[in-house]
Amino acid sequence: MVRASANDGPPRLYLLDVEGSATRPLTPEGLSVGDSGWAISPDGAMVAATAGPRVELFPIAGGATRHVPGSSDSWSVVGWIQNGLLVSEDPLSIGTVFRVDPATGRRDTWADIRPQDPAGIMNIVSLAVTPDGRGYGYSWHRAVSDLYLVEGWA
Repeated sequence: MVRASANDGPPRLYLLDVEGSATRPLTPEGLSVGDSGWAISPDGAMVAATAGPRVELFPIAGGATRHVPGSSDSWSVVGWIQNGLLVSEDPLSIGTVFRVDPATGRRDTWADIRPQDPAGIMNIVSLAVTPDGRGYGYSWHRAVSDLYLVEGWA
């Protein structure tokens, strides 16, 4: 699978054959797919993507797209583990990650992704999760500075 643009259009997801020569679009034209906001199911059968007002499921073998019940425009896909789709309501800082059943939309809290010292954290950049959901890693941007107080300046 690759994320690419064709004919100056928005980036979308394409399936690429093993030889790397033939492609087939997976996501529809006009649906811009970002660097993040999408994940492949652990069994490799589906791709979930943040798609405007909801999360959509695209079957890799072809077929009808369906949406995740109850999803909203505040959800962003951050991963997919064996027992659920992982979404965040704030893709820039991730924070609380919810596990969602893609069939029913049932949602529960999976993890709180924040550094122990949140001072100066601008955003959490990436989240990598093991397929079983028992381990994860992430990276972040931190900006710190010094403030000086000058007294007696004339």
